[in-house]
Amino acid sequence: MKWLVSAVLIVVLTGCETFGDRITEEQLAAIDKVGVVSLIDDQIAYSYVGVTIFNNENNLYPFPGLGIDNYITTTMTEALSRVNPRVKVLPVDADFETFRAAYKNEELIASLDNKKFISLFASQASQMGLRYVVVASRDSIQFDQTPVSVNGFGLRKHVASDNVGAFVLIKFELIDLVSQKVLAKARVFERDQASEFAWLEPFADNDEAFKTSIKDYIYQAIDGWTKSVSSTLLMSQKDQQVCAKQVYARGFEIDGVNYTTQEAVLQQRYEYIRHKIMNEEAKGDDALPPYEERFKATEDKVIDCLSQLSL
Repeated sequence: MKWLVSAVLIVVLTGCETFGDRITEEQLAAIDKVGVVSLIDDQIAYSYVGVTIFNNENNLYPFPGLGIDNYITTTMTEALSRVNPRVKVLPVDADFETFRAAYKNEELIASLDNKKFISLFASQASQMGLRYVVVASRDSIQFDQTPVSVNGFGLRKHVASDNVGAFVLIKFELIDLVSQKVLAKARVFERDQASEFAWLEPFADNDEAFKTSIKDYIYQAIDGWTKSVSSTLLMSQKDQQVCAKQVYARGFEIDGVNYTTQEAVLQQRYEYIRHKIMNEEAKGDDALPPYEERFKATEDKVIDCLSQLSL
């Protein structure tokens, strides 16, 4: 039971948020220019969990007109430029088919191999004078302890439920092309367990209104990530602590108690969610505390503070 609760907690605490590793202050000081490249491709995933493993399916379908790579590149270039104006951020025009071979599973576009990417990107990096690059790739995760991984973005359906879930899974990594090391990363996802989307396969059989609603869902998810992702990649842990201390010193009230540190608020939030799940009082997003929107607004203030530090 303990491992199950832990798994559920990870999903609840990280869904719609950023989690990963920040760059160190020393590494950040060496960066004056960074490129942004997105390797997602306009293909939507359909993940079906059947009665047995032989009934499970993972399929990709073309999503004409989505333009996800261009949207991510543009959005993240602007966000990174705002959060750290000292660093020059350049969008990279990448042909997905050139880099598809960098994925370990080319058919499902899953598990980017950074070393293969670096090799394929070497010539373009040299032409642009880039040593550092932020790479967006499809991420994968298993939901609800099922043996089927969802990947990238799309729809998921379980045979035991009438619900159709929508998801977006994208990994961002800041890579040093010379040392081939990942300096910072942000693994984020958006999940709607019981969305209003229908399950009509193949994707092309859906009408234009449905396709537009899916596109809007994906774009809104990306927009919601940009602040937290960009600050994780181009602001140091030391700066984050400075801003968290400054913002939370003003106080954050929970049940009549005024907490003045980010650590204390995060602990109260964790315990609230843990209690709800352990006692089976709520599942998923329903286990989030009543002050969740206020918490997110406060975290946004920390990110806004970070962007001011680099000016």
